[in-house]
Amino acid sequence: MSTVVLLVLVVPVLLAGLLATRSLAARRRPGDPETESSRRRGAAYTLAATALSLALVVVLTTTSALPLGLGQALAPLVAGGAMVAVILVHEATWPRATGPVRSASLRRRSLGESAPRWLLGAGAAGVVGLWALDVVGILVGDPNGRSLSATIGEETRSAGPFPGAFYAVPTLVVSLVVLLLVGWSLKTLADRRGLSGDEQDRASRQLSAHRILRGAAFGHLATLAGQAVFAGRAISSVHHDTYAGDAGTALAVLGLALGLAAVAALVIPSRAVLGLAPQAMRVS
Repeated sequence: MSTVVLLVLVVPVLLAGLLATRSLAARRRPGDPETESSRRRGAAYTLAATALSLALVVVLTTTSALPLGLGQALAPLVAGGAMVAVILVHEATWPRATGPVRSASLRRRSLGESAPRWLLGAGAAGVVGLWALDVVGILVGDPNGRSLSATIGEETRSAGPFPGAFYAVPTLVVSLVVLLLVGWSLKTLADRRGLSGDEQDRASRQLSAHRILRGAAFGHLATLAGQAVFAGRAISSVHHDTYAGDAGTALAVLGLALGLAAVAALVIPSRAVLGLAPQAMRVS
């Protein structure tokens, strides 16, 4: 299981870090010092988020401090939450205005105003799907919380791992923490001081919202993908000669598709451009 997590999670995290690094070298049009500073801060915090997430993945997938399999199961969501937490620090430590003349917009901004709609939708789908699967897993899983059993005729069948209470309860707790971090981050983003130019300020906020949401979306979608694959395999094993077994196979295939969606949510760059030349690479 740890090998699967490392392949599905670490590779896209490294890709995101490489893309962020390349953005530093992307060809720019001349920008004012404030815009240049904002871009450098954003790139630095993106690299910090990548490094922290990768470190947490390695720790969770190799540690013996947690029960067998739990660290691997939580790794994607914890990594996504770490990304959000780093960007929260980025927004909370946004430089204050300096100089003899200072200005600020009085327009009230909503939490999701700068959020990319497709990423917001992907993240919401991941959250709803993960919570639904985990609640069902808690209800139908075995008392040990790790397997699924059913009596068919005179035969009792059991298979695992299955996202019962052992996996689902910690996952839901971590998910709730990540969602709180997302809300806190978007609130901090909406309240922070803007850049001097409207266009650059809008781009800066869109980039930050993208960085916040992609970590949360990736964490939920990747966790849902893994749980869907293992739940589907357990269902198809227990009910291999019934329609429920076919549904389990379909769920496992859906899990693989969700894994691809998680990677896409992580590595697809923002469309916002902060001081970059039109033909330059657009990377958040």
